[in-house]
Amino acid sequence: MRATWSLALAAVVTACLVGALAQAQQAANNAQVPGVRALVTYSGKGWRGPAPKRAADPTCGKPFAVTDEQLVISANNNGLLNTLVYVSKGAPTGKTGESLELAHQNCTYRPRVAAVVAGSNLRLTNADAVPHQLHAYRGIKTILNQSLEPGGAITLETREHAGQILRFHCDVHPGAISWVHVLDHPFFAVTNERGEALLPELPPGQYTVTAWHEKFGPRTADLTVTAGQPAEVKFVFDGTEVRP
Repeated sequence: MRATWSLALAAVVTACLVGALAQAQQAANNAQVPGVRALVTYSGKGWRGPAPKRAADPTCGKPFAVTDEQLVISANNNGLLNTLVYVSKGAPTGKTGESLELAHQNCTYRPRVAAVVAGSNLRLTNADAVPHQLHAYRGIKTILNQSLEPGGAITLETREHAGQILRFHCDVHPGAISWVHVLDHPFFAVTNERGEALLPELPPGQYTVTAWHEKFGPRTADLTVTAGQPAEVKFVFDGTEVRP
């Protein structure tokens, strides 16, 4: 009996040590990754876990249920998915960015939230077996309203929309929504399912960083980047924010 108890205790201790070592290694790995680490969490009321599913849309051509991704909160750490984190003051200028593909997939958009550097192309594609009525807005102004057939693609030039938030919507499938911010630099990232994001490395200096969520709008924080030191910024939304 005592031997069994000792073995069980040894197993628990070993598991704890392995877990601690794994966490330490992960922390060491994180410290070695250059860039600005951001964490966005949510302290208000809401469902924690995977994005809830709505009833299947019969016009999508498949019997799948579309997920509601407006507010997705991690059950593990209250991380907030699909929050854009970007440098809103002090970012180096003159940096170029990559083109962005915004795809209709399973009667929704991928990605849900994104950013692109002004002047880069935004390619809109349809991977579904049904057509979509692509409707793009800048504020309340329509900038594009066009049918997108299966396998089709449209390219939108972004330079004239610098500094703006573009909203993409399908007039046939109301669950298909995407938000694209047109910035003047590439120092941005979108949070994963744990509310984590890694922005490109910044030179030492003082910055203002903004976290933007489609339901709550923006929150800002000051950031000091010091040479040789990890750069981190954290945001907490509580659900009382009034989006402008």
